Amino acid sequence: MTADALRLRRARRAIYGPPTLALVGVALVAAAVFGLATHDRTSGTSNTALVPPATVHAAQRFVLVDARGRLYPGGVADRATTAHASVPADATVVGATASPDGGRWLVTSDGRVIAVGTSSLGQHRIRPRSSPIVGIAASPTRGYWIARADGHVYAFGTRHHGDLSRAHHPRVVDIAATPDGGYWLVTSDGKVRGFATSGKGSPGRRARPHIVGIAASRDGGYWLASADGRVYPVAGASAHGDAARSNLRAPVADIAPAPNGGYWLATTDGHVYAFGTSDDATRTKAKGRIVAIVPA
Repeated sequence: MTADALRLRRARRAIYGPPTLALVGVALVAAAVFGLATHDRTSGTSNTALVPPATVHAAQRFVLVDARGRLYPGGVADRATTAHASVPADATVVGATASPDGGRWLVTSDGRVIAVGTSSLGQHRIRPRSSPIVGIAASPTRGYWIARADGHVYAFGTRHHGDLSRAHHPRVVDIAATPDGGYWLVTSDGKVRGFATSGKGSPGRRARPHIVGIAASRDGGYWLASADGRVYPVAGASAHGDAARSNLRAPVADIAPAPNGGYWLATTDGHVYAFGTSDDATRTKAKGRIVAIVPA
């Protein structure tokens, strides 16, 4: 090997030796990271999208609805959306339920159905005559049922399974869908009648003050909630406690099942009490009287 060739080999070793290769590797890694970040920005994809939705929206477990149709996701007043444009000034919202596509159906005491966040089966008008509408329940498959205080049930997009319109009974206060495709009607004294369901009814709780809501549990039973915060588990539903000793400043307006098997109680002034779930109690500075709580 000539002296010139030997000097060329030594020069190459100096340029491409281990220290230089290490620096090149670091540079390549940095370029790759920068390229990914640039790709995210140009494609409109944010790193936040990699966070599981359950983590990002953990606070939005339920939606409160007030009598004017305002919705408070997760009980947070400053994120409230409003259905004011669809709720006439002379109408009062009395119930709400979740639609299968993630929206909400609201129903007023005079029989108007308002769709919020969904285009399906909304904007109906029932004209309930002398007996007001008291509640709405979504079918597990499609459509919903609406209950009148005299026990009459209207079905939209689903089957009508019967009602209490020809029976003598105290005022009906709520309706709830059963897991097997039927529904329950509950009266103010706690008597529950099931239609097209294997779930058993209740002979009446004689609650004082009266029952205001019913919610189905995952095991086929249900819970009844009274205005003073008491919860009555029926037909095998698990007991998780209630708000009877919580010194409520306002009566309970509604009860709703939580995703993990417990339930929430909502008062008319925006307090939400959680039982059988890891959620904490919350307080919403609602602009109107809360009438319903719906799982998000």
